[in-house]
Amino acid sequence: MKLLESFGITRRLYLLSFALAGGLGLVAVFAWANLSDVIRQTHKVSAESLPHQLRLANMELNVTRSSLQLRHAMLARTPGDVAATLADIADKKKLIDADQAALEKAALTSAEKSDYAALVQALSTFWQIAGQNVALIEQGNKEGGFDFLVAKTIPARNVVLEMLSKQKYHQSGALADSVSAVVQDATKTLYI
Repeated sequence: MKLLESFGITRRLYLLSFALAGGLGLVAVFAWANLSDVIRQTHKVSAESLPHQLRLANMELNVTRSSLQLRHAMLARTPGDVAATLADIADKKKLIDADQAALEKAALTSAEKSDYAALVQALSTFWQIAGQNVALIEQGNKEGGFDFLVAKTIPARNVVLEMLSKQKYHQSGALADSVSAVVQDATKTLYI
């Protein structure tokens, strides 16, 4: 204290100004670091997590719609309706394949790669069985096609849907973690 008392008022004001400027500088550095992390996490959510979730949801929807279209093909009354329905299934397969390829490409960890390899195998099995179902429909064997749909195609579809559901659950957790990190960093910055 004697040191401060030996300073004149001008020197004490300078010292206080430097202390305030240093403190504000530290706050600015802390805010910059936290906001940089907010930007990084937000970019990750918008560029990776949300598109990933949308791909999984689209795949789930298109697999379900494909199996429903198989049933619709059996109920169609005209060859034109059957052909249009089967063409729609082929279009859905292209969409699923594109989403599946994008998911595989985005896989970073060995666990993700393993999960997507299992999904690829399940999808392959589903499309192989669905192809057999289509062959029965094209042959005009609608009753046999329906029995095959119930016995083979729907269980294969359900395996794929279960795998997609697990992936969506996992990705939802990762998305929630990212959003939580953004909220924490923004809150820290706000308090500082």
